Amino acid sequence: MGNVFTDAQVRPEQGAISVALGDASSVWDEATEVFASAGAEVTWRHYRDGGWLAKASRNGKTLAWLCVTPGVLQVSFHFAERLRETLSNDRAINGHLRERIAQMPTSGNLFSIPLEVRTPDEVGDVKQLVALKLSTK
Repeated sequence: MGNVFTDAQVRPEQGAISVALGDASSVWDEATEVFASAGAEVTWRHYRDGGWLAKASRNGKTLAWLCVTPGVLQVSFHFAERLRETLSNDRAINGHLRERIAQMPTSGNLFSIPLEVRTPDEVGDVKQLVALKLSTK
């Protein structure tokens, strides 16, 4: 599944996002509300190699990247490798997220936690990872 929004001339708008996500359209509003509640701004930018991506950032710190694919909101969080042990042992984090943190491969000095958000229940993982991002340096 690839990015729905690839045309550089057409910025993603709420109606098109809802159509692309279909039954999962409410997750966009819920996920962006999680970022807004954390004081983060979600802004769109077009990239020639991947289409439109939304970046959630607060005070210059990138919290996550969002991509709309058919029926799925993809949200990716990137963490410094030096934080892996601390994060994977944090009991405040859901067990399945701790496992993913422990197992994700490293790329350079970072590891990524990609989420495929299809239901409002899965927005809870977004909320936990936003809190983690805000608690780390």
